[in-house]
Amino acid sequence: MAEQVSIAADASTTLHGGKKRKVRADANTGIGLIASYPLSVADLDALPDEQRQLRLAEIREWAEDSIAFAQSEFPGRVQVAALHWDESHPHIHILVGATEPCNDFKQLHKGELARRAVQGNDRTGQGKKAGNDAYKAEMRRFQDRYHHEVAVHYGQARIGPRRQRLTRAQWQREQAKAEALANAKRQADIVDRQAAKVLSDAQAQATWLVEATQEEARLQTARIAQEKERAEKLHQQAQADALVAAQARQTAEDARVAAQALVEKFKPYESLGGRILGFFGLKKLFEHRAEKRWRQKTKVLHAQIYRLTGEVSRVDAINCERETATRALNALKVALQVPIDAQAFRSEGDAVRARLDQLQQFMKASSSDQVLADVLDNYVIQLRLMAHTQPGNGVGGAVTDPAQSL
Repeated sequence: MAEQVSIAADASTTLHGGKKRKVRADANTGIGLIASYPLSVADLDALPDEQRQLRLAEIREWAEDSIAFAQSEFPGRVQVAALHWDESHPHIHILVGATEPCNDFKQLHKGELARRAVQGNDRTGQGKKAGNDAYKAEMRRFQDRYHHEVAVHYGQARIGPRRQRLTRAQWQREQAKAEALANAKRQADIVDRQAAKVLSDAQAQATWLVEATQEEARLQTARIAQEKERAEKLHQQAQADALVAAQARQTAEDARVAAQALVEKFKPYESLGGRILGFFGLKKLFEHRAEKRWRQKTKVLHAQIYRLTGEVSRVDAINCERETATRALNALKVALQVPIDAQAFRSEGDAVRARLDQLQQFMKASSSDQVLADVLDNYVIQLRLMAHTQPGNGVGGAVTDPAQSL
């Protein structure tokens, strides 16, 4: 990357006296930043394994914060960063520079930019002094920004003991303050991670249960839709069958009327003609045929009515099962919405997990939707009783298994 920065500088131009010139061969074309972590490698290796792993994670965070600081100070110019362990303290090297040629190459160094802005083309002693003062002031501001945004969060003091003219004891007190601040940050980070993990676990279980409930509701909805479609088809078939039955009844009635008309037709012959017909067996023949036709029509009609009655009973059973499944889902929803009393647990996360575990046990142990609905209704009643019970009134304790109380 350093070679690419040099190549880009060689192909660039700079403005000097209003004219474009090539960048000088000895010009500074890049910046190397170095930042050190306040804990030595030897002290790091001497820590217990658990603390050492925590410090290693903190060193990675410190390195990432240092890189982020450099990127904010030199936007688009940070090319590479490397964390080194080859000296007494862990330290990071950051290379800053441009890798693309430009027509107006400028020095990137904060101090040099401040020096040139103040000194300009003044080569006198006074001009050089003003430029040097501006250089130092800008570099102090640069390190102040790094200390405020990065170093102070990792137990690093802004200035060493010699620069402040502090005694060893005074310097140790200053360093202790910085380390205390860093330790407070570490403890806060640990607490935040633990809290995030507890909340994440509880949220994951709650999400799983909600998704399972939603999936069950989706399946029940699909099943209800299928049964509704089937019931609609049965209804249409029943209407068609009713029409056929009506036609059959009408046909049977027509046959009866025809037979009656035939009987009425031969009434004038009841005397001599009737006896003659009876002698030849014609009257009984006519009556037998009419009766047989009537029995056939009636048999068909009874079969259709029996089949329709069975279909209606099946539709009623499906509707009953759907209502039971809907009641179970509503009971589960109410159980999830009842406020959680976390006093009996170490944390709200434990209380949430206990509630979810209890509901999962109910779902696994219930042999039917009817049983699950009854168990959940009883469970919600106990939760609400416990929520309204005041300490010392003789009522309280853990929620019992609703399945045993049914």
